[in-house]
Amino acid sequence: MKKVVKKASVKHVTEETFERHMANIAHSFARVEEALKNQNKVLTAQQGVLQIMLKEMKNFREDNKYTRNTLSNFVGDVSVHDRRIADLDMRVEKLELKAR
Repeated sequence: MKKVVKKASVKHVTEETFERHMANIAHSFARVEEALKNQNKVLTAQQGVLQIMLKEMKNFREDNKYTRNTLSNFVGDVSVHDRRIADLDMRVEKLELKAR
């Protein structure tokens, strides 16, 4: 049996076909570009939200630091006053014992 090679009809790309395909490719690129713009808008909005959250977290940290410092000073003052009151109570008791 002999191998017979079928001649394929030679197809040429016409200008109309080429332009149609290029228009489809351009449309595809436009869709990708639009999707990237939308994604960029979303990312920009998320970045703004994250910046606000970071700022608030820093403010909370500073507030907590100030509160801790204030409370530690207050606790120190209260303990000093408690010791003074205890000393005065002891003095009053001693004076009452002497007065009797």
